[in-house]
Amino acid sequence: MKKVLLTILSFVVCSVALAQDLPTNPEPGKCYVRCVTPDVWVNQDVTIQVAPAYKKLSTVPARFETETETVVVANASQELEVVPSVYETQSFTVVTQAASQRLEKVPSRTETETVVVKAASQRLELVPAVYETQTFEVVTQPASQRLEFVPAQYETQDVTV
Repeated sequence: MKKVLLTILSFVVCSVALAQDLPTNPEPGKCYVRCVTPDVWVNQDVTIQVAPAYKKLSTVPARFETETETVVVANASQELEVVPSVYETQSFTVVTQAASQRLEKVPSRTETETVVVKAASQRLELVPAVYETQTFEVVTQPASQRLEFVPAQYETQDVTV
């Protein structure tokens, strides 16, 4: 009995769901009705041209013009130029304390001195590529255990109890 009721109920739900051809997202405040529009047949008079309307052929000579166009293949860009750095060797003496003739115990102190020979700047430097040949092993499947069948070996032994 339950199977019959479930079958009838599912048939009714399917027929109601499939019977509506209304839009899935209707506009609010509008009413939709499904109706069949009959075909309308109308008689029309159509004019068909049987013979061409012209009688004379005329030829127009081709005209060629020379035009000069400028084509930009690549956009204008900035070019980086490598400017080598200029270094110079300087020798100088830095005196931190005058020489003395006696020994004196002086407590330690830390001083920081900065000597700037040339102002800091940025530069571009060409670094050649370094290639090396490496040999390595690629494991495509990790090692695993497997069963190997070893045939049994039988022997005859004499055992005295």
